Amino acid sequence: MERKKHIETGSNEFEMVEFILYDNDTPNFYGINVAKVREVIKVPEVTAIPKSHPCVVGFSDLRGKIIPIINLPKWLGVSSEKTLNKIIITEFNKTFNGFMVNDVTRIYRLTWNDLMQPTELEDNTEKNCINAIVRIDNKMILILDFEKIIGDIFPETYFKDEKNIIEQVDKNIKILISEDSGVIRSLIDKGLKKAGYTVYSSNNGKEALDKLLQFKQEALNSNSKINDIVDVLITDLEMPIMGGENLIKNIKSDDFLSKLPIIVFSSMGLEENIKKLKALGADDFINKPDVKILSDSIRKVLKI
Repeated sequence: MERKKHIETGSNEFEMVEFILYDNDTPNFYGINVAKVREVIKVPEVTAIPKSHPCVVGFSDLRGKIIPIINLPKWLGVSSEKTLNKIIITEFNKTFNGFMVNDVTRIYRLTWNDLMQPTELEDNTEKNCINAIVRIDNKMILILDFEKIIGDIFPETYFKDEKNIIEQVDKNIKILISEDSGVIRSLIDKGLKKAGYTVYSSNNGKEALDKLLQFKQEALNSNSKINDIVDVLITDLEMPIMGGENLIKNIKSDDFLSKLPIIVFSSMGLEENIKKLKALGADDFINKPDVKILSDSIRKVLKI
């Protein structure tokens, strides 16, 4: 797969790896952000681990890293006798995982507004594993929520119970969340509300920007500042319609909204990404899914 030239910071573009899973003899097309893909390899030697999750085939030693190998069709409930020929090695949230697929076909360069987010997906946040859909060349490609998949398979290490460790806030701090993953959005919402924060939610960058423009109008009508209406924005990067980078760019180009503190809460915590985002105007970057560290970041950014 040939990579194209570097994507400009804040351009609202991203690259997607397309892969195939067969349902019997029918090919189904799926996608994952290139930024989460470390490499694509042939199926390596795998060592089975007793009493592991039924979708974990075993573990493989990849250049000194012990990586779990996951049967992705099995987790999705897809049935086929076709051989799983490829492994997509992912790196996000400081973890490596290998996902078995039938084939990896090509890389597409897209913009976040190419992705559709059907409302029926939003209504099933706890069970849904599809973040978005894109139509290319008369075919439908499903963008999977890999954070949810890993959280389901390794819940004891991925999603922590934050109810007893988030420090209670003694002020009325109002937070806007921009996050397309229902399971992550619910995790943030529940954790921060338990700590006493007021939380507003949005499913993508466009929805978050619309809310902020509404807040801006409310502030102007009452001769207030944006920080009187909302104290901080917490945003993901990968979102349909408008991604996090473009959301930050829009906020920082608006004189009234530009004073709003922004915390990026994302699985793509590579040093290069963090530098780019801080150059755009983000105040902090927190790796998913640690809501305790996110709460600490809110206190640091707001000096409370």
